[in-house]
Parts: sequence; structure tokens; C-alpha cells
Amino acid sequence: MMQHNLALLPPIKRARGYRLYTESKRFVDLYLDGGRAVLGHNPPNVLREMKNAAERSLFAPYPSYYTRRFEKALSLLFPGKSFVVYGSMEAIPPAIREETPMWRPYMQWDGKDVLAILPHPLAPAVFVTEADTEHCRDVPSYPSPVILALTTRAVYDVLHSPERGAAVFGRVDEALADGPWTRAGLYVRLRQRAPDEEWARLFRRFLDAGFLAPPTQRDPLILPGELSDGEEQALAECLRAPM
Repeated sequence: MMQHNLALLPPIKRARGYRLYTESKRFVDLYLDGGRAVLGHNPPNVLREMKNAAERSLFAPYPSYYTRRFEKALSLLFPGKSFVVYGSMEAIPPAIREETPMWRPYMQWDGKDVLAILPHPLAPAVFVTEADTEHCRDVPSYPSPVILALTTRAVYDVLHSPERGAAVFGRVDEALADGPWTRAGLYVRLRQRAPDEEWARLFRRFLDAGFLAPPTQRDPLILPGELSDGEEQALAECLRAPM
């Protein structure tokens, strides 16, 4: 389903901020890689940090001072919690991967174990828990220092920009009122799960209107950091349209 829906998206030439550009059309990205691009595509601070780390040629996954910086950033993002770092989502033990809910940037913490989606597409996977469990005695699997550097910068950018989690779009909120969608912070979901065929139809509706929606219902729509008046009106109309 995911690849089938994404195949409807024309080839992307470049991405900037919250928008994707093809040869002939611009799309507002409401998928944002499931939350990994919640700060936008190539945010300036992260891009600058990546260039600085790359100039030091720190590509091999050897111990580096970026490891300590990354762990400190995680401790600020999840104060008082235990966490285990995995090189990728696939490296997480299946029991955790299949049973643990996802946390995305700017979501409220509910005190339960989560798999954290960190705010960069190359970020490692992190299991966060309230208590010190046997999983927290796993040996961390850290990626390249370059990846740690840009992920750390992105985490600090999330911590320093709470306003990103409180985007105000009046017409969007009006469209959501009493409709099939519900909003929690940046995130918009259907109140009730729809059949896969219905989601595929919704995906095409959004795409035709100039928006990239999540290819599956597993991920929520993520409101961008800003919209033009025309884009906000078009998004409100998409959300208001009958199912």
C-alpha cells in the first residue's frame, strides 16, 4: 500500500522547507517522512552542522564526542527516562518494534514506553522507557558521527522551538470541527480507521490538490510550519470534503 501510493507522486527534483518540487508542480508535504522531517527539509542549522562534521571526515561509526552530545540531547528531550539507541528501526528487537507505540516530535509524553522518531530522516532509532528494563542493558548501536551530529542539532532545534508544535491555522481547525478528522498538536488523524481502499482515494484527493499525505494510515498528517492563504484554504477544503 505504501509504495503503491507513493508511486503516484511525480519524481521530486528538490525539497525546501515544507514543500516538494517536481518538474511542473509544487506539493506541500503533510507526510514529512512520518515526523523525521518535522522541521522541514534541510533546515539551515542541521545542514550547517552536517557540513561541519563532514569536513572532519567523521564518517566511520567509531566512538566520538558526538556520542556524548547526542546522549545529552536525548536526556533533555526525555528527562528522567532510560533509552537505548539502535542504528536503525530494523535493528530493534521485534518484540519492541511490533508492540511499542511511536512518539513523534512535539507529541505529549504519556509516561509509556515509546519508539521515538527523531527529527531527521537519517536519525537512529531510540527506544524510550519509564523504567530501567532488561532492554536498557542492550549495547547501544551508534551510527556515523556525522549522522549523530545532525540528529543532535535537530533535537536541540525541537527543544528550542516549541512554537513549531503549536501551529495556528484557523481555517484548518474550522474544517476539522465535527468532521471525520481530529487534531492533536501538529498531528491530524481520522477519528476512525478507514479501509485501505478509502485511504488510497484520500491520498489521491490530497495529491490532486497539491498535498502529499501519508501513504498509509499508520502515520498522521503533519501540519507544516507555515502555509500561504491559498494553501490553507485548499487544505481546509480537502479536510472538509465528504469521505
